[in-house]
Amino acid sequence: MRRVAFTVAAVAGAISAGALGAGPSAAAIPPAGVICAGMTCANTTSAPQIVIGTAVCATGISVPASTLLEPFSSRRLSATCPDGTQPLILSF
Repeated sequence: MRRVAFTVAAVAGAISAGALGAGPSAAAIPPAGVICAGMTCANTTSAPQIVIGTAVCATGISVPASTLLEPFSSRRLSATCPDGTQPLILSF
C-alpha cells in the first residue's frame, strides 16, 4: 500500500511540475492554423478560431485583444490604446 501511495505522489508531483513549467508558454501562441502579422490574423482552417492576445501600444502599455475568425478568413483585431491610438502589434 505504501508503494502505491508513493507512486501516486511521485506521478502527481511530476505532472504538477510539468504544468507549472509549461503554463505561460502554452497559452502564448495563436491557435493552430492561425497566422498573425501586426494586428491582422488569418484563419487557414475549415473551422472557426478564437484569437486572444495582447495588443502592444506605442507607449508600451498592453491592452487585451480578441476576435472570432471564420473559416478561411482574415480580420484585423480591434483594440484601442488608452491614448486613443491604434496598437502596433499583437503578442501572445
